[in-house]
Amino acid sequence: MSTVPTQIRIDANVKKLSNELFGELGMDMSGAVNIFLRQCVLRGGLPFIVEVPQYSQKVMDAMSEAKRISR
Repeated sequence: MSTVPTQIRIDANVKKLSNELFGELGMDMSGAVNIFLRQCVLRGGLPFIVEVPQYSQKVMDAMSEAKRISR
């Protein structure tokens, strides 16, 4: 399998945290990105659901109250 260099721009903190996680899993960023891309190709799309959550007003009120209490 031949490989090609690819550049992406990501948030510095996300990169740091991701590298720590991937290290714990025994892989590096390149390996993780390759797994992600292979899953995209295999599934014909993203390997997870991307959506904007729709919460009821009751749930929104509860989240606001929880946030207020946690301060």
